[in-house]
Amino acid sequence: MKGSISTALALLLFAIQGFGFVIWHLEAPRDDHKMREAALHGPAVQAFADRFNTIQERRLWPLDVSAITAALGPKLDADPVDRVLPLFEGDCLALSGLFSRDEPDKRHVDFIRIADVGYLELHYHRNGQKLEAAVLWFQPDALKSLDDLTRRLDWELRRFELFQKWLDQNLPI
Repeated sequence: MKGSISTALALLLFAIQGFGFVIWHLEAPRDDHKMREAALHGPAVQAFADRFNTIQERRLWPLDVSAITAALGPKLDADPVDRVLPLFEGDCLALSGLFSRDEPDKRHVDFIRIADVGYLELHYHRNGQKLEAAVLWFQPDALKSLDDLTRRLDWELRRFELFQKWLDQNLPI
């Protein structure tokens, strides 16, 4: 009897709550997958990742959707096609799958233009207001070779510095 009650309670809790991860694959069709994988764990690429993670934690995550729109501009009407995924971004996002079934799912993804630098892809929590993750994309502009790692990292560093400057102007600390 005790086992049946415990099982029934566990099933009830499972029915009320949802858990797990939402895996969001990031397409980088212009890149060689093996080159991306090899570069991802290098110290230069990891330094970029650390810098962008700090920006997300300190400057983006505290904002809700209206504050982001006010500071960074309106969302784009369509996903941009002229974009290159920086090497530090990896190839997927793992977002929280925890939620209460009593709340409606208002998750959404918005793209915001970053001047001539690129785009921010913003993933919002289930409530539709709080930012959960951001992905930085660059416009390809002068990038000639995606497979030349040294040139690619130099190009990404220049683009990242332009992004940082744009962010400082539009979302001061």
